[in-house]
Amino acid sequence: MIATLLAPLTAQTPEALGLKDDAAVLQPPEGHDLILTKDVIVEGVHYLPSDPPDQIAQKLMRVNLSDLAAKGARPLGCLLAAGWHPETSRAWQEAFVAGLGEDQETFGLRLMGGDTVASPKGAFFSLTAFGTVPHGQMVQRTGAQVGDVIFVSGTIGDGFSGLQVGLNRGEGLSLEAREALLTRYRLPMPRMALAPLLQRFATASIDVSDGFIADLSHLSAASDVGAPVRIADVPFSAEGREGISLGLWSWKDFVSGGDDYEILSAIPPARAILFQREAQNAGICVQPIGSIVAAQDGLNILDPEGLYADIPHTGYHHF
Repeated sequence: MIATLLAPLTAQTPEALGLKDDAAVLQPPEGHDLILTKDVIVEGVHYLPSDPPDQIAQKLMRVNLSDLAAKGARPLGCLLAAGWHPETSRAWQEAFVAGLGEDQETFGLRLMGGDTVASPKGAFFSLTAFGTVPHGQMVQRTGAQVGDVIFVSGTIGDGFSGLQVGLNRGEGLSLEAREALLTRYRLPMPRMALAPLLQRFATASIDVSDGFIADLSHLSAASDVGAPVRIADVPFSAEGREGISLGLWSWKDFVSGGDDYEILSAIPPARAILFQREAQNAGICVQPIGSIVAAQDGLNILDPEGLYADIPHTGYHHF
């Protein structure tokens, strides 16, 4: 399996040693820091058994790339751990590997090693991704300052609503909306074009994986600041709003559902307009949704009518 399925992904990657050893050899470019991140996706939690295997592999790749993007990092390589069902067909495995290969070409990183095991109680896949930034320039969660403008990329809630469609809970949605939301759930798009801009502009950033409110809370806690959020300013897609109008879900589901893989960032106010303009030039829409305040003012949510809202469930919890 390693020789015929996975080794071809390491072609022209001398660091991987052809997957013939127990380790790889990697030297980051001179003057750069190596940025490491790791995500696991588990059947029934992060993807559905009915999802196409190539898209499962691509989601695995992209959720890790989203973390690298939020740190301002350029992708370099990865390690894969694959826990297959013992009865997984060769065709399924080949489609999975083909998806990995396609995204390697799209995003410019290479498989350098990993492990493959049988997993009788449910499939899982884990990727450790490496990226690089110029020395000392990784964008952390800890640097947000009072007065910084909070931006979010893309739209929020499509991951949650796409999962509902995948679970056959999208009754009444148009075919176009169903397909768009399901694609957003299965194939999130990491905002790699934002990475160099975050290096230049951001005091702090985080990707939205656990949930919009949960991840904003993580950033605020790490920076010891507060953050009021106007839900009226949080960008929701037209397809997601279609489901709200049908009563299939609510805005509270969108800001707590997770699986969006957009980027939340804190930008100094004097540079906010330029950041927004350069992001647009890079093909990514970023929307201001509030400003950083002092820690004692807390994380406050203003509902679409401008009233304070209580959201007991702020994001996904594994335990």
